[in-house]
Amino acid sequence: MTLVVAGFLLLFLPSAVAAPSLIARFTFITDPQSIASGAVSGELRIQAQDAGGNPVSAGKTLCLGVSSTSKTGEFSSNADNWNPINILTINSHWTARAFYYKDTGAGNYRIDADIALKPDGTTCAAWQVADWNVQWSARQNITIGSGGASSAVSPVTSASPAATSTSGGTSAYRAPVVPLPPAPTIQAFAGEDRIVLAGVEEDFVGEAIGLIREPIVGARFWWNFGDGETAEGKSVGHSYRAPGIYTVALAVSSGEYAASDYVVVRVIPNKITIAEVTAGEGGSVRIANPSGAGADIGGWIVEDDGGRRFFLPVHTIVGVGSEAAFANRVTGLMPDRKVILRYPGGSAAAEWNAGMGRGTAEKIGAGSSRDASSSPSHPLAIGVLASSAARDAHASSAKRESPAKASLVASALSAPPHGEAPSDTISRNTVYFPGIFFGAAFTLSAFAAAGFFFMRRIF
Repeated sequence: MTLVVAGFLLLFLPSAVAAPSLIARFTFITDPQSIASGAVSGELRIQAQDAGGNPVSAGKTLCLGVSSTSKTGEFSSNADNWNPINILTINSHWTARAFYYKDTGAGNYRIDADIALKPDGTTCAAWQVADWNVQWSARQNITIGSGGASSAVSPVTSASPAATSTSGGTSAYRAPVVPLPPAPTIQAFAGEDRIVLAGVEEDFVGEAIGLIREPIVGARFWWNFGDGETAEGKSVGHSYRAPGIYTVALAVSSGEYAASDYVVVRVIPNKITIAEVTAGEGGSVRIANPSGAGADIGGWIVEDDGGRRFFLPVHTIVGVGSEAAFANRVTGLMPDRKVILRYPGGSAAAEWNAGMGRGTAEKIGAGSSRDASSSPSHPLAIGVLASSAARDAHASSAKRESPAKASLVASALSAPPHGEAPSDTISRNTVYFPGIFFGAAFTLSAFAAAGFFFMRRIF
């Protein structure tokens, strides 16, 4: 067993640690430019490539430092909203990064781009350039105005910051790269990557850090959830209609400064269901979550067949693979034949139906294992309600309600006609075990075979 485990580790470990090694070089994929003094350049884009020249991502976050041989050159990540910077971030799934340049001094200059792996526990902007372990470099010329003293060299792309060698064995001259001090800038934080359930509202809380590294009061927060919906506010809620992998973008701004951050949200199918209902004052409604992520069902509604409703308290959490029982004496419900679990907006999420016969039960909705094609006429279908709205960022003292709920399509089911016993509904007290018949058949076959061999020995 030890050898098997070690073999799997040796098989998969290289793929987990060798992602950056797939990058053979960084290179400028935009042509050298000539621009007027004080004008903003066109897009300058560098790209990570493998040994075959194909775009490739590192699988880890990289830090990009840009500098110029001009003392008056400036860089920005946005051409329209100019914000001088010298440090940029290359996200783990990106293969390229773009930026812009402007300069008031005429002449021919060189732009240097140095790239390093971002260490854990910090951001690129907060990481001192002097501490960088530069692994890739790229260079390109740019001309400002009508020309002037040249300090540029031919465009160079390298796999490491080391100097290249000439045919004579001496090192080719490379001007020392001295990045400009990082320009003052703010930072945005969108939180951590996460796994959520479809239809379940998730809280997104942003943070804006100012020039002196303290939270910004009054910053503007704008969210793009990657599914076509947006919201504004420091703290907002959002639910996804369908499973998938979404990239959530947060943009923050304060005065003339702006910043952005991204998180990845994996949305998995919603399997919240009613596992069991027990009638009477000592009974309860049991809600199960067989999904691969915990769910906050605060604000959901449990409704019995008499129309009585119980609103689940805020921050009612049902963990991964867990169940929670809500006692009838607490909820005030008197369930008999049917209980419906509803989203805060009112649409049905799951239903439990005891059927027409006494002592029989079946689960209807997300927890049903019944095939919709076998259901009789007049099926009951639990449909989809999907909408979302941003919650007020200043209403932190109260439960933030949102009509956004639900991406759960339940199986179409119905109860059999009155007076007929449902053929596929099994009584709680009935044990159906086809293995008994197979066991009996196997025993008879064994006796027959033994008898056959016994007879052959005698005769």
